[in-house]
Order: sequence, then C-alpha cells, then structure tokens
Amino acid sequence: MSVHEAIEQLESTEVPALAEHLDLPVSTTYDYVRSLREAGFVVRDGTEYRLSLRHLHIGNRIKYRMQLFRAIEPELETLASQTGQMAVLQVEENGYAVILHLEQGPESLELGVYPGIHVPLHTSAPGKSILAHLPRDRLDRILESSELAPSTDHSITDRDELLDVLADLREKGYCVDWDEQIQGMGTIGVPLRSAMDDPIAVGLAGPSSWIRNHEEHGLVEKVRQAAHNASMRDESSRRHI
Repeated sequence: MSVHEAIEQLESTEVPALAEHLDLPVSTTYDYVRSLREAGFVVRDGTEYRLSLRHLHIGNRIKYRMQLFRAIEPELETLASQTGQMAVLQVEENGYAVILHLEQGPESLELGVYPGIHVPLHTSAPGKSILAHLPRDRLDRILESSELAPSTDHSITDRDELLDVLADLREKGYCVDWDEQIQGMGTIGVPLRSAMDDPIAVGLAGPSSWIRNHEEHGLVEKVRQAAHNASMRDESSRRHI
C-alpha cells in the first residue's frame, strides 16, 4: 500500500499512526508526507494530515483533455434526461472499471458512486462490456488477479459462467444485469466504438425493479444510440485534427 492510499484509507492521520499503519519507521513516513505536502497533494490540519483537493483538480483536468469525454458528455446528458436514471461512461484501468463521468437523471437513486470510483469489472453490465472486448491474455490476467470476488450475493463468481456471459455479450452487443454490483441496482452496458485502443462502455444504472418493469429492448436501444452518437462525434472530431 502506498502512502497516498494509506492516508486516503485513514482519511486524516498523524504521522506515527500512519507509520504504524504502513509498518514503516516514523522518520521515513514523515519524509514521504513532507514531500507530498510540498507537492500540494497533502494538507496539514493541526497535527494531522489528509489528502488535498489537488487530486480532484488533476483528475478533472485529465478528463476534460480527453477528446472521447467531450464526445460522450452530451450523449450521457441526453440519456439521463430521456430515462430519468444515471448514465455513465466507464473505462478500464489497472484491472478495474473506472467511472470517468456520470450524469444524474431526475429519478436517479443515490447509489454512492462518483467519477473516479474503481469497481470490479465483472460486477456490472458496463464492466462486462469492457471485459468482453479485451484481448484474451489481458482478460485472463484481470480475472486471475480479481479472483472474481463478489460485491453482492448476485455477483458472478464462476469463471466459466462469466465467460459464457461475455460470449453472449459479444454476439448481442449489449449486457443487462441486476443486483450484481449494488443490491437493488440494475445496469445496462454497451461497448463504445472509438479510435482509442482500449475498450470503453456506456452504461445506464437504475433500480432493478424499474429496469425489469420497463421494456428492456427500448432501454437498450437508448444506450446503444448514445454510444453510437458518441462514436460518430469522436471519429468526426479526430478527422478534423
């Protein structure tokens, strides 16, 4: 665990407690914390230290520099407005699904998710949409490292079952699941074609009962349309660079 991760986990901490948490000498830990503070990544509050908002600034700057984000943002806004639910853009990083951006619809649940959160790829439809289009060797490495740890009782934990779901997803071009990442939440995921090398996905998240009770095909088509429109925007903008 890095010093960054430990401070995040502890939220606010004094150096001796941080050193104990990391099993490092206090003097070494202090040097690390001082370097982070001088770089603006840690702030001091009395005798305790916490992460600064510089991380938020850098994350947002990276996001807004991404051409893909600029292409998908208006489509996510439209999708959230049309459905009333939460529309998300997910990318893969270090074997996890990262929510790069989300738009809340007027009927969205408060699900405790936010841009930048890392979640297991195999526990949601957008994450599975990414997994389904990774090179096989990379897919195998991610599945081995994650060990398919469950997020809920409904999460897929069997490798063969997951591979069958991914094969079906490649054939249909979308995925729908319920209660696998958060109990009571259903998700729809569609892979997004892009000039980027790595697969990404557009998703819609809402109450499981709401997704079940609405016409699945109609919802899927709305998510597909958002992904298609974003892909066209992305390709068009790249041709004019």
